[in-house]
Amino acid sequence: MASAHVECAISRVFLAFALTMSHFNAIRFLELILVNMMHPISLSVLLKSFWNKHAVEMASKNPVHEELAKEYGIKGTPVLSILSSLSFPLSFPFNFMHLVWENLIPNLILFWTAKFKDLNHEGKSYVIAPCIWSEVGAMTAKCSATIPAVFGASVPNIAMKQFQITAEMYANWTLYIAPVVLCGRFKKNKYYKHFMQLVKLLKLCLLFEIDETTLKQIDEAFKSWVQGYET
Repeated sequence: MASAHVECAISRVFLAFALTMSHFNAIRFLELILVNMMHPISLSVLLKSFWNKHAVEMASKNPVHEELAKEYGIKGTPVLSILSSLSFPLSFPFNFMHLVWENLIPNLILFWTAKFKDLNHEGKSYVIAPCIWSEVGAMTAKCSATIPAVFGASVPNIAMKQFQITAEMYANWTLYIAPVVLCGRFKKNKYYKHFMQLVKLLKLCLLFEIDETTLKQIDEAFKSWVQGYET
């Protein structure tokens, strides 16, 4: 049975959307809520996604449309969403390479170096000072001489040549190099511990075999990791 928190969220948001959505979109929205209502984080992400998409669609004939589309990364409702045989996003498997190695990790680096979007990073304890990040980059480059080629492409100076880094290089850096070169680099050790939790999770995701117990462990651990990131 849904908790009072979930029921309240469903009532408020579904009513707000139903006033402006087509009948079909409203029904599909409710279906997705029912699928994701078991965990507050899943529901929160779903509601935010639909709200962002709805805002863009409502502004389709408004000068702010392009601005909203760029901010949310959503241009509107996919045409294929009219097919009852498809459920967004449940019908589509995750692309691990783009989701993690070419998205999450590069964005974390931008976040740590105070270059992520237009956020105010000044004085934040998660920011790694430029001089320290330069040391991290230099140490990363030196690792190439001692890491066997069988592990994959060598990683260049991540502080100076990040534009050259491929998904494979991000993977090698995250799993084998970063745990060493980032140790003691943050102002507060909790950020390093949080990163190491991510490394542990990524290694679990890359196992050749994943049983139901491990899958549940990964699911719960990622929810916890996201909550830790937001706090």
